[in-house]
Amino acid sequence: MAPSAQEREEGTCMWVKPFLTRFLKGEQQVLSIIGKPGSGKTVLSTVINDYLQHPVGGTRYTSILAPIS
Repeated sequence: MAPSAQEREEGTCMWVKPFLTRFLKGEQQVLSIIGKPGSGKTVLSTVINDYLQHPVGGTRYTSILAPIS
């Protein structure tokens, strides 16, 4: 299980914010995260989910986490 926001190191995955903002302003409706086992996909997805719990640019978003094996 990925660490909660309180358990993560400060600044974890903050590099994704500009990419996420560009995605949210774009036309695509699905963001897919792929990578090798153990590369941090789950932690990254929880960071993104936590970020989307607050309005971004005045817009509220709903996220769905769907693990695919």
